[in-house]
Amino acid sequence: QGNLESGDLSYRLAKIVTNLKIDINLSRLNDWNLSSEEARNILEQLGFRSLLKRISNSYVSMDQVAKNNVQFSKKLSKDEVEEAVYNFSRRMDGKKFAVRGTAGLVLQGFDMGVDDIDVVCDEQTVEFIKKEFKNEIIKEINYSKSSRYQSFFGQMVLGGVLFEVMGNFQYRNQNGVWSGVLTGEDSQVNVVKVKGREVRVTKPEVEMEFAAGMGRWNEYHKIRRQIQERMQGDLF
Repeated sequence: QGNLESGDLSYRLAKIVTNLKIDINLSRLNDWNLSSEEARNILEQLGFRSLLKRISNSYVSMDQVAKNNVQFSKKLSKDEVEEAVYNFSRRMDGKKFAVRGTAGLVLQGFDMGVDDIDVVCDEQTVEFIKKEFKNEIIKEINYSKSSRYQSFFGQMVLGGVLFEVMGNFQYRNQNGVWSGVLTGEDSQVNVVKVKGREVRVTKPEVEMEFAAGMGRWNEYHKIRRQIQERMQGDLF
């Protein structure tokens, strides 16, 4: 009986419904800008992360792509992440920041796929970045807020690698609660050596909390599994 109910549920979930009446004027979509705040909020709410990234990348002008040798779709190796972070940190003049996301995890020895490099910092460091990297910025760093994120946000390209800058970064979890402000403070980071330089990276547990809060369960379990494997390895 249990299997019958499970099979019936699976059938209903997988079936493509073709007889719904949808009241929508398709002509209204002709001028709908997918890069608009309205569109991005909807896509964020529905969890379309890859589509959001492609939309963001597609609205960078071709002149900017040619000028900065943008490599949006390339999967970065650990060596490429290290090289990009090293070059970035050299120009930061001792300012406090942290590499977060998959790039930060890769620098800590985790096996993750990296498309770009996320940097968190405070508002003062945002102002420094605006001046120091003004020739590399492709999306001006401004404060923005959506239903799920709020921070200073902008993009720049260094050596063909996309960096996303997030100042005073916060996210709202699935329960509607805003996180604490992520700026790369001591309690939030580990320090790793990158080509002889000390670089701050957000702790794996911080990234796990973020992944769980945003419902990114594949990423959450991947980080957790690798942490558990390390702990088991330390026992032997």
